[in-house]
Order: sequence, then C-alpha cells, then structure tokens
Amino acid sequence: MRVLRTAVLLVLANIMAPGLPLLHAQVDSLQAVADAEAVSTQQAPVIDTIVVRRANVFSDEEASNAIYRFMNNVHVITRPWVIRQDVRVKAGEPYDSALAAETERLLLARQIFRRVEIDTVRSEDGLAFVVETQDAWSLKPKISFAAASDGTVTYTLGLNDVSIFGTGNRVYGAYQKQVDRQGWNISADFTRAFGSNIDIAGNYSGMSDGKNGNWVVGAPFRYLETRRAYEYLGSAADQRIFRFIANDGGQLDSLAFQNTAFINSVAYGWAPKATSRSHVRITAKAGVRSQTYVLQEEPIPEVGDSVFGTVGGLVSYRQARYMRTKHFNGFGQEAIDLSPTARFALTLAPEAFGYLRSGIGTGLGGEASKSRESSWIWASLHANGVFDSGGLDSARVVGSVAFGTKMAERLATGVQIQGGLLDDTAPGTEFDLGFQNILRSWEPHSFVGSRTIWGTFEQRWYIWDKLLNLVGVGVAAFLDYGGAWYEGQETRFGGDVGVGLRIGSALSAIPRTSKIDVGYRFGGGITGSRWTVSFGAAFVFPWREIPVTCYKAVSPETVDCPRFQSR
Repeated sequence: MRVLRTAVLLVLANIMAPGLPLLHAQVDSLQAVADAEAVSTQQAPVIDTIVVRRANVFSDEEASNAIYRFMNNVHVITRPWVIRQDVRVKAGEPYDSALAAETERLLLARQIFRRVEIDTVRSEDGLAFVVETQDAWSLKPKISFAAASDGTVTYTLGLNDVSIFGTGNRVYGAYQKQVDRQGWNISADFTRAFGSNIDIAGNYSGMSDGKNGNWVVGAPFRYLETRRAYEYLGSAADQRIFRFIANDGGQLDSLAFQNTAFINSVAYGWAPKATSRSHVRITAKAGVRSQTYVLQEEPIPEVGDSVFGTVGGLVSYRQARYMRTKHFNGFGQEAIDLSPTARFALTLAPEAFGYLRSGIGTGLGGEASKSRESSWIWASLHANGVFDSGGLDSARVVGSVAFGTKMAERLATGVQIQGGLLDDTAPGTEFDLGFQNILRSWEPHSFVGSRTIWGTFEQRWYIWDKLLNLVGVGVAAFLDYGGAWYEGQETRFGGDVGVGLRIGSALSAIPRTSKIDVGYRFGGGITGSRWTVSFGAAFVFPWREIPVTCYKAVSPETVDCPRFQSR
C-alpha cells in the first residue's frame, strides 16, 4: 500500500509545479520508506532448516540425585512432531519475526514446557531456526485446598496428565468438594486426533446436585493465519442451580432451580484476513436448543419440552500482542495476552423455528491495551442482550481495567477494577463475591446481586524459584474492596487487607501460584472475627471473565425457555 501511494505521489509531483517543496519532501520521505521496505524484503534471510532440541524435566545439572534421575527416566519427553506442529516458520521461506513470536507463544500456551527458547543460528549451510524446549512434569496429582473464614472448605483430589505419553494430549479425573456441591469431574482433550486436523474434547461432571457434560469436535482457528474452521458443539445438563440473595444486612438466602438442557450446534468460520499479526474472522452458527430453568418445589412441577432452533453469526477482529515476562503471575515464563480485539454477534430465534415469539440476541465487545517495557494497561467491555416484541428481555454488561508493572525482576504489581450489571438473566449467573473470588477474606456468597463493582491490588515479591529444587516461594501484600447487590437494594461494600505467601512449583508450566493469606476484613455485615486466614489459588492479572450466556429466568408459572448464546 505504501509503495502504491508513493507511486501516485511521484506522478503528481511530476505533473504539478516544482515550486511545491512540501509535496516533494513528502514524496522523498515516502520513497525512502518504500526503498527501505524493498531492501528489507530482499535481504530477509531464508530459513534453511528447522532444528528442535528437547530437554527432560531436570537438566543434567539439576538431576543431581537419584530421585530427579528417576523422575527423568519415567517421564516421556514431548515428541518432536508435537513441537513441530506449532512451529510457524517454514524451511525455504524468509524469516518472519512475527511467526517466530507466535511459535514461542503457541508452545508456551500448551502448558507442557518449563522453558521455551527461540533463536536462529547461521552456519556454512545456511540459516537454522532453532527451537529449544524443556518439559514440565506432565503427570500431576491434582490436589488443591481452600478454606474460608466461616469454616467452608473446598478441595480437589485427582490426577491430571497434560501430555499423556508425550503427545501433548490431556486427560483429567478428580473428586471435587465445591462450596455448594461435590462429586466427580473427568475430561479429555485430544489435539489433532489420530494424525488428522481434528480436535476432540469432552467433559463430564457428576455432582451431588445433578450432572452435566459438554463435547466438541472440529478443526478450530488454530493459528493467526488459519483461514477456515468448523466445529460441532454439544452440551447436556440435569442439575440444580442456586440463586443466592443477600439482604441489606448481609444475611444470605437462596432459591433452587432445576436446569435441564440438551443443546447442539454447528459453526463454520472463514477469515478474509489472516496474517501473522492480525486477523478478521466471520463465523456462521446454527443450533437446536431445549432448555428450562424451573423453580424447584416439593414436588417439582412437570414442564413440557420446548425445542427450538437458532441461527446467527459472529464477526471478530484480533491483533496479536503479547508481553513475554517472568515472575508476574507465577515463577515461570508466561505470555500475557494484551491483544486488541473487537467482536459483534447476532443470533435469531424466529417463531417459525419453534420459539414462542421471535427474538434477537446481540453481543458486542472488545479489548484494548498499551504496553511499554515492563508495564502494561488493559481494558475490556463486553455486553450482550436479548430483544423480542416486548423490548429488552435480558442483558449483561461487564467492563474491566487492569494494570501491571515490574519495578524489578522479582517485584510485580497488579491492579484490576471491574464493574457490571445484569437485567433478568438466568439463575446462577449473578455476580458473586467472596472466598475464591475477589474479597478473598470473606465467606462464600458474601456479596451477590445483579450489580457489582470491585477492585484488587497486589504487590508480589518472588523470593526463591527453586527452594530444594522443587518449590517456588514468594510473599505478597494485598487490598480488595467491592460489593454486589440486586436492583432495588441498598449498595453494600466490604474489603480486606493483608499479607500472604505465594507458592508455586518449579516443575510447572502454568504461570499461577497458590496462596496462604492472612487478612483483616472491614465493611458492613461482618460475622465472626475480622482477622481471617484463607487458602486457595492466587489471582491472575488480567483476570478475564468467562463469557456467560444472557438468558431470561424461568419459573413454573411462566414456562419460557431461555434462548441465546452470544459467545
């Protein structure tokens, strides 16, 4: 484009009077840029070969005793073809720094490597693109524990193999004790199953209050440059869902709904623009949905099935922007996603497809960021809504701003502020603060409602990466403040301040730590001691909310299926 613009200006310069120094200066400047780009393209080195170098969990220097050597012997090193699948630079093509950066990011995103290094080496035969990886320990006992100030305890006991037999495929099984339920959760995720381009993944959860599962088969938008994708997605549920309600004094009550669902959809995507730096994607979707939320009574009333179809589409834009860092959310390497994005979704449920009355679901959102050296700022806004002949049926709007900086190699500062509002959405989608969410020193469901605003600050110091060559240890100071309430209620806020430990594994590929925090609570509605000790997973900056479907609530008196997903 710049070359074309230069050519046009050169023609204009020759036609117009020579007494236009400004135009000639601009032409000279643009010509210089075009010449530089042409020279740069001509001089871009061509990759002669791809070299993959793999290392076991413990290096020769680290494997100083029999235990570490035994762990190396039983661990299956990641297969070379697994690594080569994500190498975006090709032999025989010019070196592209954006593709090299994407290669590093994709390998780190697999969360099976402790270390990933990308480099080029020139020899007499040409230029080699070298990828060096060091495996993380793949077979991990899944053991987690969290405790709240009111005595609530949650835990997970299971096994997770993130790269079974060195293939990069994952299997997981665990028994979970959650705040309101307990039971088994199993899942599997196979990338490029049986040597094809197809991914297969599924999850099943059998809990004390019901069961649910989901599955997906297809070829996704795997890389920035991927042009086409297609997927089949399905989910089913028969479970109890709680809607928690806290009064103005903070006392908690709840309503129980029975959720039954069987949902199937297909999607086809096409990228009219797909480069190593950005892409525009258009996705068409169609689905068949049967789902109800029924207020649970004794006995539960019978509700007739309601099956209807939906069609829709999604347009999205994304520019690849990642910050490679260490000692921010964990002890190892990570690539913080700061990619600017924009998306618009539209879903239709006409009466002709079985729904009670025609409706339209819309979704609009985006993320933006700015980074410089070791600092970044990130912002997001996402909204979706459902409209029918009566006007707005339900809606959800959430906005966030986050900031991160590193004053030194082992000192990390993170801040995030988020606010949101809901209007008549489905049970279980309310904002819920406390315990494992922000306001970490408070009990579960301390602040719930359809309106929320909260903020968190954390200063971390990562002291030791490999204490006893196994455990990373750090300390942190934190401050949380926020609240949630329903429309019509008085606003209610609370906060906590304190210090804690940050503990991670030197063998882990996931940039996240566990926490043991001592906090002091302040605000209204406090029961018990203001001093608390809490355990759990540490906060990750920037924290992205999992997209929640914008559905209308359903009661026995108004049997009215929820409708749209704007994902």
